[in-house]
Amino acid sequence: MVVILDNFASHRSSKVRERANALGIVLVYLPPYSPDL
Repeated sequence: MVVILDNFASHRSSKVRERANALGIVLVYLPPYSPDL
């Protein structure tokens, strides 16, 4: 599973990354500034 996230601080926390890794989830972060999206 792939989850696309923005750059909100809580989304980038180590707890989120560790939990996603444990569940086999790939986290993809949007660029900090993306006016074309």
